[in-house]
Amino acid sequence: MAKKFITFISDRKKIAIELDDIKYIESNSDEVWVRTMSGLSYRTKMKIFHWETMLDERFTRAHRSFIINRHHVTKCTQSQVYLGEESIEVSRKYREPITKEIADKLYLQ
Repeated sequence: MAKKFITFISDRKKIAIELDDIKYIESNSDEVWVRTMSGLSYRTKMKIFHWETMLDERFTRAHRSFIINRHHVTKCTQSQVYLGEESIEVSRKYREPITKEIADKLYLQ
């Protein structure tokens, strides 16, 4: 399978990042952070709803402030999703889709 990249501006620099390297997207006030598996974080002004439209099916919304990469989820409860050692809160609005998309997949592994 060919690697897919996404390009965006972070601190006035053009960044190209492989989609598989994105762990999650975090909205914090007027900034959005792209958190990667390699531990790097990129700040961008692109709103989280724009990210949601640009990302593919491996990403899902877990909270109004978080979009997660489902491929990096290691554990899932009704209120939390774990990406390795990090946990992301799952809001009530997204609880059912998260449970359906992620928890079921984890049980099948």
